[in-house]
Amino acid sequence: MVNLTQWNGGGANSSGTGISNIDTQGNVHPDQFWHELNLGNVKERKFSDIWSNRDNPTLSALRDRKKASAASVASLMSAVAASVYALCK
Repeated sequence: MVNLTQWNGGGANSSGTGISNIDTQGNVHPDQFWHELNLGNVKERKFSDIWSNRDNPTLSALRDRKKASAASVASLMSAVAASVYALCK
């Protein structure tokens, strides 16, 4: 169990790295709560191709959090906050 949690981010937020979500239409999302970000569809492309694609800037920022600059982290957090706000309206 310890090895699994270490692989999955050690209990940290693992959105876009250790977990994902595929909805009922086949759309892939960074996690089960982030449905406004569609990374691709498994009915059109293999999951491994979608998940390993580095062209999506938000997914790249989620994966490179340790390397990310303060500006890119702030931009990501701003996008998350805007998404949450839109969902709460």
